[in-house]
Amino acid sequence: MGYSIRLRPSSDSLRSGVVTASLMEAMLIGSGWHPSLFRAEMSALCRSRPWRLGPRTLIIESDDELLERLSRSASVDECLSPFGLTSEADSLEVALAAWLSDSPFGAPAGRSIAVRWSKRGGGVDGASGKRLAHTCGGNLSDQGWMIDLDDPDEELLICLDGTSGHVIWGRRALRELPRAGWTDRVPTERPFFRPVSLDPRLARLALNLVDIGEAEPLCDPMSGTGGVVMEGCMLGIPMLGVDLDEEMVEGARANLDWLDESGESESEAILLHGDATDLKALLESEGMRVSGFVFDPPYGRNAWKSDDAWTLFTDVLASCRCSPGISAGSELACFLPWPPGLHGIDEAVTDSLGDVHGRPWTSVADAFESSGWRILSRHAVPVHGSLARLLVHAQAF
Repeated sequence: MGYSIRLRPSSDSLRSGVVTASLMEAMLIGSGWHPSLFRAEMSALCRSRPWRLGPRTLIIESDDELLERLSRSASVDECLSPFGLTSEADSLEVALAAWLSDSPFGAPAGRSIAVRWSKRGGGVDGASGKRLAHTCGGNLSDQGWMIDLDDPDEELLICLDGTSGHVIWGRRALRELPRAGWTDRVPTERPFFRPVSLDPRLARLALNLVDIGEAEPLCDPMSGTGGVVMEGCMLGIPMLGVDLDEEMVEGARANLDWLDESGESESEAILLHGDATDLKALLESEGMRVSGFVFDPPYGRNAWKSDDAWTLFTDVLASCRCSPGISAGSELACFLPWPPGLHGIDEAVTDSLGDVHGRPWTSVADAFESSGWRILSRHAVPVHGSLARLLVHAQAF
């Protein structure tokens, strides 16, 4: 059976047989935690629009900096390059043998390899990962490779992806998860925390949506215990945190000192005691400019029914837009309380249903627009049975 090389495989070619990617492509496989945010994060990190194979599988143009960018990710599980895929389970072994005959790993010459397999979304009917791994191991051994499951030089991953209906295989370019260690930074592990502190994974993902590598810092205007600032420092992003509560500012400093002691901080952060509703005056007094914003408003869902809380939020949106350094194209990401179970995690939110605890979504959208922020995307994030968050990504106009 033959196979073709395409930069962007058509849907017809995917249905008809085997597709083998060029060396300028990579297959990205996301975690099941939040597929729509995985796709949004990959678009931002890869600086191009991926070709979607399934909710958790993307084909992206590859370059020398791809793995460095993926090392920042909160949602990617695997990067395969080179790779192949097929939807025809009855010819899998022939397809894999043909792919391996092209020496996608280079010459064996005393090198070792392991064949791994995984199943996602229920797997693919008619395909056995264990059998395929055994067959591929035999083929590679015949080529001169040493099979080493403990510490191999290379790894071949076979993924039975039920979410797209394809079996995908390729050289495993990521040997460990980029987000490894994030559980060590959950709020309860820090010197100073509050129960409402943002999960590090969400903070990192929001930062990746907004950061475009500017010299000016990203700002969390309601920085609280400093979770967003900490994740930004780990990504090497210059960060500025602002909070009206002096106890929060001091607590965030303690958390940053703790992060510095761990040796994981890659950039400097500034924490200021100040008013998020008047950032222009605060930043001008400090001689500072910012490039964008990431924040999680520090009030509970019941507070959203208060006119004072609503006014605070809309004033912060306007204050962000007027801040020194912000111009058309600058970006913002923030989290809002959201009804649980209204939208799923596979797709971004695109309708006008839902309310922000008493405020219809149309009113919230108007608040962004009137403040000078155009909404780019929205993603519902489950928290627990009675609460979800809505991540809103917006751009200044």
